[in-house]
Amino acid sequence: MRERPGTAKERKTFMTAILLEETNRRALLRQQLLAARRAMAQEVWQARNAALVAALGKWFAAWRGQIPAGVAPWIGLYWPMKNEPDVRPLFADWPNRALPAAVAPHTPLSFRPWRADGAMTKDCYGIPTPATAEVVQPDLVIVPLLGFTRTGFRLGYGGGFYDRTLSLWRSQGWRGTTVGVGFADAEVADFTPAPHDVPLDVVVTELGVYSGQG
Repeated sequence: MRERPGTAKERKTFMTAILLEETNRRALLRQQLLAARRAMAQEVWQARNAALVAALGKWFAAWRGQIPAGVAPWIGLYWPMKNEPDVRPLFADWPNRALPAAVAPHTPLSFRPWRADGAMTKDCYGIPTPATAEVVQPDLVIVPLLGFTRTGFRLGYGGGFYDRTLSLWRSQGWRGTTVGVGFADAEVADFTPAPHDVPLDVVVTELGVYSGQG
């Protein structure tokens, strides 16, 4: 265990070293998790994805049962990439869907209404998103995971887009629900959340549903 230094300058240097060490550890963990997911055989991915969608469908049915009849909340989805789970088919017929758009680095995401016949474009990272200036604030946000803990903390690709977005919304009084989706082998036991990390309400994998915030 490192001995904490005494002077202000020494403490600052000490904390900088700790932060750098954690940043490097996170970067290595991201590389390992992404490589493992990309190496997944297609038939394995299909089986795991089907099980995950089934688990999410059961959770969503229960969540939807709490919504007044005739109300269709906005659901924020995502466009899968890099072998991420694909949950879009589950919500194919949902009337109020939205997709995120990264309009610039280090800024909150903009969620745009996604309609089946609507024109599409690409955001600043080349990810498909609706070609519209209209934005909505979803009641339910489905968030892709690169890594996660059972207490709902998420490891993403490092851009901080979801943490930045959810933190802003929460500060504005948003009371929506966040659901992380990822494959079970992305669970990490020793992940140390950063101060800016926003825990998710629920995490869903092909093995079931975990309550976050814990």
